[in-house]
Amino acid sequence: MRKETVSSICEKFGNEIANKVDYEFSHKFNHTLHAYIDITGNLIEGTLLSQILYWFSDDKNNRIRARIKRNGEYWIAKRRDEWWDEIRITDRQFDCAIKKLKEKGFVVLEKHKFNSMPTIYIRPDYDVINPALEEWKENMAKEILSKKIEKESIENGNHTLCNSHGNNTICNTGNTQDVTLLTMTTNRDYNTEIYKTKYAFPSEKCDTPSDKFSREYISKTINNIMVLQFGMDENSNKSKELTNIILYFFEQYEKRFNKKHPNIAFISYVNIIKEYMHPFGDNMAYIDDLETYQALIDKYFEENYNAQGNYGKEINLSLSHFMSGEIREHLCNRNGVLWERCDD
Repeated sequence: MRKETVSSICEKFGNEIANKVDYEFSHKFNHTLHAYIDITGNLIEGTLLSQILYWFSDDKNNRIRARIKRNGEYWIAKRRDEWWDEIRITDRQFDCAIKKLKEKGFVVLEKHKFNSMPTIYIRPDYDVINPALEEWKENMAKEILSKKIEKESIENGNHTLCNSHGNNTICNTGNTQDVTLLTMTTNRDYNTEIYKTKYAFPSEKCDTPSDKFSREYISKTINNIMVLQFGMDENSNKSKELTNIILYFFEQYEKRFNKKHPNIAFISYVNIIKEYMHPFGDNMAYIDDLETYQALIDKYFEENYNAQGNYGKEINLSLSHFMSGEIREHLCNRNGVLWERCDD
């Protein structure tokens, strides 16, 4: 089909025109990440934001594509017909979309002369974009986890309206029966939607950043991940113990640096729990109690991980870094440090 189309163009306009038409056909397109559409809430706004961010990314020579620099910031300035040429949005669509992007804080706009014409200067506001993308990624991680749980329930015969166990299923009476939680995910019987609602994760839109450091938030997050991802009982001892360990770590971090620990992403909590449940090294396999972890955390903040020749790059102390198995194993094996606790 392609050869026949090019051939007909060749006959009418010649090879040079046909080649240019073929190039335009295969090289002019929109490729907008769904994340940009989702965070803006609109297809055209997401497409425009995606193209704006393209101009603020690096080219093949590692230079930012935007060329206008004003007051220490890079900007782009484009006519409406240029936006049509790049992403096929009309003048009116551009005007509406850029107004909405400004209202939502995704872009900063200024009016200046460009080629002697009043023109809108545009630059992205990463202080708004990056948190929105981080929230999108966390929500996506939760969605993926929920789908995984649902898939496992289907594969193991638990995603049914009525089964032989009769646990939390909708039978002929139409009544939802009591939930029976077992220790292994593969043995659970539950109605997926009810289960996901009951174990909904804490809201990411907290009133203040400190909410994410509350016992309530951490406890619920840890418990829900352990139940859904690792097949633990609800409010298990391990869930409570790890919550206390994390709270102690945050307290010591704040004492050491006189500021709160950076917020921990949902997916990072999943990895932290995985390390806690399946630690590195033979010694760590028997350590999960608060008292021992308190001693390990105290020693962790005394260590100088940025000493020359230690790692070769700067290390930022954090809960994720501490919970990596090799770090805890290293602390555990230090002569005179928790020797009687860590030995088999």
